[in-house]
Amino acid sequence: MSTERLLDEDIWSDDSEEEEDNRWRDSRLRIVKRETEVDANQTLLPNGMVNISSVNVTNSSNVRFGPTIVNVTHSENTETVRVKILCLDLEAKRRPRRLRCGVAMCVCWSLVATVTIVLSFMHLINNHKYRLDIGFPHSLVFVFKITTTTERISIYFVLLLFTFCISIGIYYNIVVATSYENLDPSPHEWNITRKMWMARDVNNSKPVMMEPLRPVVIQHSVTHECHTFIQCAAAMLEIQKTFITNEHQDTPYNFFIGNDGRVYEGRGWGLQGSHSDQFDPCAVSIGFIGDYREEIKGYTAVSDKQLDTTLKLLQYGVDVGHLHPDYVVFGAKDYKSSASPGSNLYNAIQKWDHYDHKHQYSNLICEQIQFLKNKDELQNGTLEWYVTRNMWGAEPFGGFDSALEYEPLRLVFIQNTGIDGCWDFDACSLTLRTLQASYNHEGENLPYNFIIGKDGRVYESRGWHTDGGRSGPYGLCSISIGFFGEYSNSEYDAHVKTAQINKLGLILEDGVRQGHVDPTYVVVTARDMLAENSPGVSLYNAIQNLQHYSLKYQNMTCDKIYSSHENT
Repeated sequence: MSTERLLDEDIWSDDSEEEEDNRWRDSRLRIVKRETEVDANQTLLPNGMVNISSVNVTNSSNVRFGPTIVNVTHSENTETVRVKILCLDLEAKRRPRRLRCGVAMCVCWSLVATVTIVLSFMHLINNHKYRLDIGFPHSLVFVFKITTTTERISIYFVLLLFTFCISIGIYYNIVVATSYENLDPSPHEWNITRKMWMARDVNNSKPVMMEPLRPVVIQHSVTHECHTFIQCAAAMLEIQKTFITNEHQDTPYNFFIGNDGRVYEGRGWGLQGSHSDQFDPCAVSIGFIGDYREEIKGYTAVSDKQLDTTLKLLQYGVDVGHLHPDYVVFGAKDYKSSASPGSNLYNAIQKWDHYDHKHQYSNLICEQIQFLKNKDELQNGTLEWYVTRNMWGAEPFGGFDSALEYEPLRLVFIQNTGIDGCWDFDACSLTLRTLQASYNHEGENLPYNFIIGKDGRVYESRGWHTDGGRSGPYGLCSISIGFFGEYSNSEYDAHVKTAQINKLGLILEDGVRQGHVDPTYVVVTARDMLAENSPGVSLYNAIQNLQHYSLKYQNMTCDKIYSSHENT
């Protein structure tokens, strides 16, 4: 079986002693060469993991592990390697090299002891005859004169073996121990792909709405720091494992920034993240590994290398067409109640030229951003609360009666829709599409020029220049605005929101600025002009408190309204 990895199991491979040492630097990460051939006897556990009873690694110059030599078990993030030799059960956790050192030293000293015993036994059974007139030797040179050739060769062998064992001890415990911690077998690339950190294949991410994207959302992972490729790759595996286990999905962000200054590909370009319902479909999400809250002890401090790499990533996104040249950066805390990305990192990104200093984009929704052509469209703030027909998915419909004859309009007609209030963009858009389908079935289109939702947004219905369709004889000389809801004292949505009244003022100000509405416009309701029960009590009371509310045009036709205005 040829493979790059078997789930989260350990596969041992090395083309050289040094490379193997690099690959086993951290017990939580196993990097396997693609060309390695693996023969494994495996059984499937209840949790879906693979239990490998034996692993044979071929295409390797000097390694072969089998069940009779090494047993490998995996529990969480700790590997235990056991070797039985000379009736000794040796084991080492986290670092198999320490085990090899122990085995080598055990073999060496065992050989020394064995050779010494054999030589001593040979010396005892060998009857040597020495000259009695020679005294105790004054130098080691005389030792060789009173021994046989076989004994001298044996002594040389023991001395060499002893020196070899001492050298092994020095090498493993001094030289290797000193250099081991400084090893970082990391690639030279600044951009680490999913394959490089051995990500598991998760194919449940949705594509983004439309590229090039504008929003760039910065957050932090609130995990331990990682300062080397090995540590960061292990952190990525742990993050992915957590989200697969708990959320049944891939890593939450498109990219991660390690403390080593490298970019680690999460979901990558072109796919939605899973960090925010508001911006998932239309933003690039970047998570910095660590906890950057200065309020906690031992917080992570963002480095210049991390910031430079992030800007390099964003520029690459612009160059290849994934990001708009006018992309805007903001933190998660800018659009939701969150401490992310932590004060230390948040203060750093606020210094970037592309940061949303006016907090304009963080108040938008994807549908609004999608139709934004350039930054100039944000200068008057309209896009923050105005939703066009295209944005909420309206079907085209023609045949509206024109109101150009009476523009700028002097009458503003207020009503309620009689339909349950919608509290967010998705609900309001769905309600509008459902209503339009119902009206289209009868050969008509939605009434009202604009409708104000409970979410505080103005939704374009028929728009400017047309008859609102609900103002009776005043349709051609008035702007008709409906409020989602009943606003009856008996209804759960009885109270009109301040945001709705504010947006009413904004749409009328925008109409005045564009020349659609006369600056001296008068606000009235269907209750005043058509003897209807609309709007409900709470909305009617709110309208009566407006500065432009007046009944001076009551019981007057459109022509009389304009003629009376001309006479004054």
